[in-house]
Amino acid sequence: MECRRPTGNIRRTLESIQRVSGNDPHRIIVPLQKLAEGGIRPWVDLPLVLASDPVIKAVFNFSNQKAIAAGLELRSLDETASATLKWLQTESVKPAKYGMSREEELNAIARLEP
Repeated sequence: MECRRPTGNIRRTLESIQRVSGNDPHRIIVPLQKLAEGGIRPWVDLPLVLASDPVIKAVFNFSNQKAIAAGLELRSLDETASATLKWLQTESVKPAKYGMSREEELNAIARLEP
């Protein structure tokens, strides 16, 4: 399995999140093999992994036509990112119990950056 650079919809999604949050993320493109060698578990330590594996591609390859036909109303990426950020900042949202701590993240970046 090989990681790839964000393209298409995921690129627009990441750009929208960056724009709405005001953050300037530090992105590193790393082959999955290198993550595994570093003890980093995709989808556990890293919540978002883009890979060329057919199974992972299939997870993101679906149609929303039935949901739209049933009344789903779509909104812009910026609106969704903004609403999600506001929701995450409320007292009712508990901290996530997945992913890496900030210290673990910084150590991983130091090990993985070219």
